[in-house]
Amino acid sequence: MKSEVIGKLVSDFNKLNDKCVHLVEENQNLQQENQVLKEKLQERDRQLENLQERDKQFEELQKHVQNLEKQKSEELQQLQQLEMISHKLQNNIGLLELEENDTSKIHQENNKSLTNKSGEQENHNMDKLTTFPLNDKDIENTSECSSSSFNESM
Repeated sequence: MKSEVIGKLVSDFNKLNDKCVHLVEENQNLQQENQVLKEKLQERDRQLENLQERDKQFEELQKHVQNLEKQKSEELQQLQQLEMISHKLQNNIGLLELEENDTSKIHQENNKSLTNKSGEQENHNMDKLTTFPLNDKDIENTSECSSSSFNESM
């Protein structure tokens, strides 16, 4: 009986030893699997960090684009204002040229008018010089005018 008990103990020991060897191998496999999963997790964390960094860069680029669009809009408004000012200045220049032409025409007309009036005045003066007095009082006035006209012409 003792031998049967010893045989059974040896048999149980061998079974437990085999189980232990199997569990050790399974543990090693699980540890390797765990290590692989940790490495994958670290890789995913790096990818997540990269994605977060890209998201941050994307948001900064969006803000920059919005600022550039705002600046473009403001510059377009300034350009439109400058175009309006330029158009007004061109209109004013055109009006000034018209006024200058009108003023030049007026001066020419005034010069012609003055020339005509001057000629009429000379003719009128000639008429005064050629009139004959009717009485002694007119003779005195005419001689004063004639002598003053004569002195002025000299």
